[in-house]
Amino acid sequence: MSLLARLGTLLGLPRGDGGAPPEYAVEYDHNLPERIPAGTRFVGWLTLANRGSRTWEAGIATDGTGPFEAVMRRDGDVAGSFPMPHVVPPGDSVTLHGWFRAPQRPGRYEYTVEMVHHHVTWFAERGAEPLRVAVEVTADAPTASARLLDRSEDALALAWWTGIGVSWSR
Repeated sequence: MSLLARLGTLLGLPRGDGGAPPEYAVEYDHNLPERIPAGTRFVGWLTLANRGSRTWEAGIATDGTGPFEAVMRRDGDVAGSFPMPHVVPPGDSVTLHGWFRAPQRPGRYEYTVEMVHHHVTWFAERGAEPLRVAVEVTADAPTASARLLDRSEDALALAWWTGIGVSWSR
């Protein structure tokens, strides 16, 4: 998005394109905690709603461009990436699931999730803000349910791995 277009948006001016949605736009929803004990494992989900005009294709797009992915960073370092498991047309959404472990060192961390269309653009370069979540990692003892999750994953690792990446559209 150009500087002039951003200024117009900030001032609440009508868009010159008749209100058509941008090509690359995303809306996020998630269950990332704001506070979590150090080293705690948790099951997370991230819903990505396609608010743009372009279909997010799984794998190589039909026009030969690269795949669409959600890239997660912790304090600027890539912590993981999540490719689209299926086609996500405009107006549709996808929910990604996975387990995560909080850092071992207590402190404040910033997690960001940003969409990318590989070999084309980062959505932020087209005006779509990344998701930003501040997480306070505490020295508190893990909860009973977090300890149970650790024990069950250690005992049934295969059961957990088969559930990673389950997704659906709504």
